[in-house]
Amino acid sequence: MQGGTLNTIIQPEPPILVTAFNQQQPTLTLGGKIYESLLKYGADLKPMPGMAQSWEISPDGLTYTFTLVSGVTFHDGSPFTSADVVFTYNRLKEIQSPALGLLGEFEISAPDESTVVFA
Repeated sequence: MQGGTLNTIIQPEPPILVTAFNQQQPTLTLGGKIYESLLKYGADLKPMPGMAQSWEISPDGLTYTFTLVSGVTFHDGSPFTSADVVFTYNRLKEIQSPALGLLGEFEISAPDESTVVFA
């Protein structure tokens, strides 16, 4: 069944909802319902589109190019663009987020509003 409302108790209450700053289960449980990443993963751990509608990996495996989903807006109506992905990744590096352990070290660029390149 789809739709409806799920009421649940999250104990302890998450101290923060930003999963890049806090990796404890209460934060992951709620934050994962608020934020979306470029890719999702199926039950078989194969990548699926998230905020990226498609992606390419260079033959040497060192460059990842993502094409973002179009028509996505933030709560204030501003559009989601590649500049938002660049800002987020650079912010994670700046604060030395534990999430970087999952991502690794990359240089990031945004050749246009709908494309992000990690190299």
